Amino acid sequence: MARRTIDDLLAQARAELGHRPTPAEAHAAEQAGDALLVDIRAGDVLARDGAIPGAIHHQRTALEWRADPDCEWRDDRIADLDAPLILFCSQGYSSSLAAQTLRAMGFTRVTDMDGGFDAWKEQGLPVA
Repeated sequence: MARRTIDDLLAQARAELGHRPTPAEAHAAEQAGDALLVDIRAGDVLARDGAIPGAIHHQRTALEWRADPDCEWRDDRIADLDAPLILFCSQGYSSSLAAQTLRAMGFTRVTDMDGGFDAWKEQGLPVA
């Protein structure tokens, strides 16, 4: 198998995800009840930088177990293959890879937020 760089993997993930909503678009979708925001940042980063009100938090290291409808450790709020999920991390890199992984697991309406939490905060959107 030919070696692929992280840039290759990220480009492939983003190409497969298609449109990645901006923070304003993600906020509007969440407020309208059209999407669930899923924060995949580590707990210490969440505590340090703040959280998006209403977002569901599952660290990247446990996301697949919480999302898989067949897993005993699932979170029923997100363990639905048709759930409209918008993942985010700090800057929108690991969330792109995580969203692609959920797509490979059969999730049909998952994407990630362009720019991540940092862009959300810079745009003055609500932070707790």
